Amino acid sequence: MEDLPRGEVDLTNPWNKSRNSNEDESGSSSKALFALPFSGELYIYYAHLLRSQGKLQDAKALGARAWELLRDRKPIQPLLLSRCLCELGRICKGLGEVREAEEYLAQAKFVLETWNNAESPELAVILFELASLLRSINRSGEAEKHYRRSLHIAEMAPEPPPRLISSVLNGLGLLLMNREVFDEAEVFLGKALSIQKTAGSSSNPLDIAATLSNIARLEYCRGNLAQAEQFYREVLKTRETELGPNHLQVSQTQACLAAVCYAAGNLADAETLFETSLQTQQNILGGDHPDLAIVLDNLAGVHFTNGNLKRAEELNQKALEILEKQKGPNNPDVAISLSNLGKIYTAQGQYTEAISVLTLSIEILETVFHPMHGELLGPLTSLFGVYQTIGNYAAAERTGRRLLELNRRLFGSDHPLLRDIAPDPPSPLDEPSSLAEEFDLSLDLHQDWLGARKVQALGD
Repeated sequence: MEDLPRGEVDLTNPWNKSRNSNEDESGSSSKALFALPFSGELYIYYAHLLRSQGKLQDAKALGARAWELLRDRKPIQPLLLSRCLCELGRICKGLGEVREAEEYLAQAKFVLETWNNAESPELAVILFELASLLRSINRSGEAEKHYRRSLHIAEMAPEPPPRLISSVLNGLGLLLMNREVFDEAEVFLGKALSIQKTAGSSSNPLDIAATLSNIARLEYCRGNLAQAEQFYREVLKTRETELGPNHLQVSQTQACLAAVCYAAGNLADAETLFETSLQTQQNILGGDHPDLAIVLDNLAGVHFTNGNLKRAEELNQKALEILEKQKGPNNPDVAISLSNLGKIYTAQGQYTEAISVLTLSIEILETVFHPMHGELLGPLTSLFGVYQTIGNYAAAERTGRRLLELNRRLFGSDHPLLRDIAPDPPSPLDEPSSLAEEFDLSLDLHQDWLGARKVQALGD
């Protein structure tokens, strides 16, 4: 069962040297820290430290306290204000509070552009954070603009910061990957990895792991499952060593590796990894975070493949409920979850319900993307199969013609599996087996391509 791309660059603080997320400092809880006579600067520092440990609610409380102390300070200190707002934006992004995160980051950008040098390195960091957030909610045009401006500022700095530059290159690589421009994405990711490895002893192993994770996702999108698994296992080993087994990044990597195992047919490992990832993310993020929905939906896919349809439906419904609540009803992630639910309904013989959710999925994807986008292959193929099953050959013909045209747009008419298909197939009313054969070919052609969408949805 496929999902839309939602991958995240996980370099949490690309400008400053990162701290080990297992670092345990005295008085690290927000309750204890509130009792101390700290300045706004120290509250920002501890908010960052708690965020790096995955303690997001505590981090948000400290960030808000820092903002209370700094906003009324005279004279205005734009650098401190912008750092506080940027940290709050990062925290809210981690909590899935997308609108609030965007507001904080936009305010941070405004502060620097109004009271400070508009081309400062600090602004490059904020532009990177804002771009990453916008990419995660499919506003790729705005994201690319901010990424490229951030890269320009960083590269023109007297001492170009390699960590920020490699982070921006990662972001651009993921943005192009989401657009399915894989060769150009590979160039950006390769440059990022080269910069990180050139740094030698000053390079952060977690930064290299983040880039390797994005390269693994790229290989999976291309259908290179063995390479993807190799990279993800290397990433998982690094993150477990550096962060410990109960860290959010570790759980996200487990989910990505689970998706690779699922695509390779290793369902036992996939289920174990998804279950472990789900438990950790529930403990850290709570029960209604949008990232949790992605793991739920993919775990539903494992149970679907194993024939546990009731369990698959239960997990999918829970994922759909979270996505609709957090992202609204017209979001592409909601559309993909609806498409998955349509497959479950079809397998259970609930054809009316399947047609309803698949049609809605297609409508959402057409609105968000365009009528010939690759993400439509999944729900269109499923809908075509339903119409064939119930004998509605007129609807099957309409859907089949559209599916065939989409195949050709994406893969070209000279693809071996499409070359011998008639450009104007006979009516299913006269020869119902003809389009059924095309449907089988379509599944053979796209099963790996569709499965590749799952890993992108999981994020890092």
